[in-house]
Amino acid sequence: MSTYAEPALDRELTQEDWQIALNIRTCPPDTILFKETSENLTRHIRSCYMCQMNLEIQVDKTWSWPEVYQKLECDSGPEPGQVRKIRPELAGWGPKDRYYNPPLVLILEVVDEQAVRVAQIYPGEEFKTEDDTYLDGFGYAQSWNIYTLAVHDLEGLLGTIDSQTVQRIIHNSEKYFHAEENSMIYLFRCMETEVGSFFSQQSISHLIQSLEHEETEESKSLRNLVLKAIQKNVKVPGIEKSHDPLLEIARMEMSELKQAMPVKFGMPESVSEGFRNTQTLAMAASDKDSIQAKMIVLDETGTEFKDFQSGLVTIMSTDRGDDQLKIFGKVDPDFVQASEMFAWWDTLDGSFPADTVDLSEDHSLFTAFFPEMSRKDYLKGRLMVIFVSMDGD
Repeated sequence: MSTYAEPALDRELTQEDWQIALNIRTCPPDTILFKETSENLTRHIRSCYMCQMNLEIQVDKTWSWPEVYQKLECDSGPEPGQVRKIRPELAGWGPKDRYYNPPLVLILEVVDEQAVRVAQIYPGEEFKTEDDTYLDGFGYAQSWNIYTLAVHDLEGLLGTIDSQTVQRIIHNSEKYFHAEENSMIYLFRCMETEVGSFFSQQSISHLIQSLEHEETEESKSLRNLVLKAIQKNVKVPGIEKSHDPLLEIARMEMSELKQAMPVKFGMPESVSEGFRNTQTLAMAASDKDSIQAKMIVLDETGTEFKDFQSGLVTIMSTDRGDDQLKIFGKVDPDFVQASEMFAWWDTLDGSFPADTVDLSEDHSLFTAFFPEMSRKDYLKGRLMVIFVSMDGD
């Protein structure tokens, strides 16, 4: 493995650094630049100085970046600390007339046999700050650019990083990241997170689609069971009159209660108090990518409320276009035993129930699809979710 000294943090950035970064991440390879004829390529060339210059060069053969990393022969499967590359089949045209090239990534966590959490790697020393972690021979890992990928979208093992470094990156990812707006660091980070989002959205989408299932009569009957249980147990004015009591429960801000005395759904006061406290802690621990969530636990018959739990759902990416909205997310580990998840996009003017909500086989990942969503409703709305679990699930 090639090595070089860890770069200094005070290196002055230049326009050339920015052009090189753009070229590495968002310019098409020669096989596309010199051979493809498309509107995407035409628009890209109009705004890309480097591609304009490359087209002026007379070439007999197309060229692409050489494979500078030799794959290791021993590959027993994904593990934390591994450096891998996103498979090239996911490369392609995306937002801003850019061609997104697959980056190297460092595996931080194996979610399950199908998904991993990764930190994106930049293959150079430019734009490195104290928020980044140097990886000898690869560049540096970006603690501020972490996302989920399907295991099948990763190519072979390129190298391994020690566990202490991996833990340091995970620890750094919990910090607040700041970059002066419109500075080169800020623009670079925007581009890098866009690259990560491009590949993460595709990868998670394929994963969820492979696990996608049609709504069954069983799930329909579960919803009916929950609604009947609410009608039977509810003690909150207004809920029983709502056209969608589940949505009203999801909207509840239990942490704002002045006292625990209102006994929700016939629960003991101690349960209500416990829910109020855990909800407050969840709110304190949440960040911009997390939302509050609730789970109703019914007894084995589905007629009585046994418990009411709170936690967080992490929104990993959103994909909005053509008046449609798809949200990809990760489920709080406390909720993976849920039998069903319901979702709405909630605005002051009304709510949009998700057309489909799909959970991965282990219920750790989800996708919620809203087929009709105007830009106005998207900007002023928020995701609401609620889980349902039957005791003994």
